[in-house]
Amino acid sequence: MQGRTDTNTGKLRLAFEIIGCFVVLFMLKTFSEWLPPALNIADSRWWGVAYHALTTLAILTYVVRVEKKPLRSIGLSRLTVHDLGAGVVLGIILFCVQQIPMLAMGIDYKQFAEPLNWHQLLASFVYILLCVGVGEEIAFRGFILHKSNELFSSKIISVLLNCVLFYMIHWPPIRFVFGEFFNTSLNTIIWSIYLFRSKKQSIVPLIIAHATFNIFIGLLSVIVYYICF
Repeated sequence: MQGRTDTNTGKLRLAFEIIGCFVVLFMLKTFSEWLPPALNIADSRWWGVAYHALTTLAILTYVVRVEKKPLRSIGLSRLTVHDLGAGVVLGIILFCVQQIPMLAMGIDYKQFAEPLNWHQLLASFVYILLCVGVGEEIAFRGFILHKSNELFSSKIISVLLNCVLFYMIHWPPIRFVFGEFFNTSLNTIIWSIYLFRSKKQSIVPLIIAHATFNIFIGLLSVIVYYICF
């Protein structure tokens, strides 16, 4: 009886940890998205930097100081050459896979075309590489997915929950449409499968893959511009 009570208490704590983490993420993300327009701030990236820095620091502090667990418990390990190569390849594969439905639907890529702006492009790449990939992977495939695996007996349920939460944290600014839900879910599924199938079960390759994918998305508009115009 005591064992069952302890199990129920443990599962309840896991549920509160997942919910609490997401609520804090969503509130901070909403704040960082809505405040710059309200204050007429043109470049909102600094708010994004603060958002990712705060959430990452909070999660790492909670794991190390409160739970007293190593960062390895949420999949953080030392970067290796293999992690770097696997992450870049995985990011490129995901980018290519995402373009297949767009090509099948006959999407006009010209609508995304933009001329090259070196200053803006470089700033975006640094932001994507050091903030977005790190922050989102530590939060979702690191903390939330690992907690979900402890809470549920099925990895499928854990991944589906991650798909929904990962989509919700991007809304706004993405819209409530199937195409964008499909894209964020595809990212989550592929990255989660890689994490489960890898021997190290490290999220470091996913951080690199996330950054690589976003960088290629950013480059797409420039490439289309110089091909079509």
